[in-house]
Amino acid sequence: MNYSNNINTQIKELKTKASEKLDTKIHGAISKSLPQGGKPYKRRITMKSNIARFATCITVLIIATIAVVHFSGGKIDFADPVFADVMEKIYRAKNLTYTQRMITPKSDFTSRKITTDTGLMRTELSFGSVILFDDTNGTQMTIDTVQKKCFINRKVGQKKSPRPFSRIDWIQKMHHVPAEFSHSEVLDGKETDIFMIKIPYETTTIWVDSQTDLPVKIVMEQLPNTEAQVVMPSYTLQKKDFGGSTYDSVSFMIGSGRGSGMGITDKMTVIMTDFVWDLDLDPSLFSFEPQDDWEVVENKQQDPKFDKDVLIKALSFWTEMSEDRFPDKIIDLMDPALLNPMLIKKYNTGGDPEEQFKQACNQVQTVLSGLYFTQEKVVNNDFHYAGAGITFGDADTAIAWWLNEEADTWTIIHADLSVDEAAKEPPIE
Repeated sequence: MNYSNNINTQIKELKTKASEKLDTKIHGAISKSLPQGGKPYKRRITMKSNIARFATCITVLIIATIAVVHFSGGKIDFADPVFADVMEKIYRAKNLTYTQRMITPKSDFTSRKITTDTGLMRTELSFGSVILFDDTNGTQMTIDTVQKKCFINRKVGQKKSPRPFSRIDWIQKMHHVPAEFSHSEVLDGKETDIFMIKIPYETTTIWVDSQTDLPVKIVMEQLPNTEAQVVMPSYTLQKKDFGGSTYDSVSFMIGSGRGSGMGITDKMTVIMTDFVWDLDLDPSLFSFEPQDDWEVVENKQQDPKFDKDVLIKALSFWTEMSEDRFPDKIIDLMDPALLNPMLIKKYNTGGDPEEQFKQACNQVQTVLSGLYFTQEKVVNNDFHYAGAGITFGDADTAIAWWLNEEADTWTIIHADLSVDEAAKEPPIE
């Protein structure tokens, strides 16, 4: 079979209608990949080399926001050779500036972002504050220009990576879903080719400039998994509850790439526009050195883990602060009407407000991480909770259990927070 002569037949078999320009680009892209002469070429074309390894610069677009878009790796078939060209262009990019709008049921805000292929991100918020993030060492600095304060958070235990944002490559391989060509359209006077990545509960649409082969718009849509009734752990702490400022608060939200395709999220739409590639950036934009006359608040935080140990820590805190009672429902762990009084009682003891607030924040991180672990299990329909009405101490009473599919055993947490592995599920009363 002569593959070059058969390209037009393959294109006609596509479900989407290709434009003349796209037809030419596909024909050229595939023809370049074929050997000239000799035996028929039968091996499938796969993305290797720098394209597949570049899980970095496409995250220049996304990862620091929600870390769920995955453009690298995967097989190239007749629907997506043009996206390989896009990946090549992105691979060569050094930085990107863009506008991002994030829409959830509770909020709608816009920010301006600058990201680099070395793992640095600068987020400029509409009310004047700036957030800097260094993905290579987990350092984040929030600059409050109104109060002249810098809040620096350093993650402890995070593995440094020579190629930041590598989670994109991980997710792409996990889902085995490459970007697919959808159609062409004119956007803001530019001819664009549209590609889509679809996985359960998530759809990402990418508009690519047909002339430059670089994205000009991205829309990411996430939906909650309503069938499994999962929740995305989130919480907001007010500093005033711990002796601090009336106007300061910190919000927590655990989701990101770890739960990709599971629907552990609220409904969320992220729209990215106004892309500018490879500006000559001033290094001071990413300086983590606070101004001399500004107040600096530093905090060290363990890189979050999602396992049975963190769930036990969350339940231990709850029983400690609620007269040994376990929560009636596992999602009560994120109910502010229940959790906030516990946090205030534990940490607002008349000491330094900043230190008290820091300790409360770390505790919230632990509680939400434990809840997130349960939601991953709920998605797989193998997590059960029976803590309602149970008090701490009974080693024979199971309060939570889940199936370990690989080992075909059940992990059981008892009311004294001891853990057993069993061949059978405990009886549900």
